[in-house]
Amino acid sequence: MTKKIKPKLTKAQLIDLLVVPPLHIGFPYTLHHKDGKDKKSCYFSCVEHMKKYIQKNKLKKVDCKVEQTKPRIRDIHDED
Repeated sequence: MTKKIKPKLTKAQLIDLLVVPPLHIGFPYTLHHKDGKDKKSCYFSCVEHMKKYIQKNKLKKVDCKVEQTKPRIRDIHDED
């Protein structure tokens, strides 16, 4: 019986697999709203998901603020 040898990944290949895109690229839409006494910031990858969230939670236009997700300082340094 022969033993199968699994191919090993290099350190660079492992890092490439684990790299997560910066928040402002992966989730370009931000929705700010109040949930009771708490303020919530929700991030969405597309407009359809954001609309579905708004409908599901029965949010009103006056209670919501939608904006483009801004790069965080940590994300800017990770892109270099």
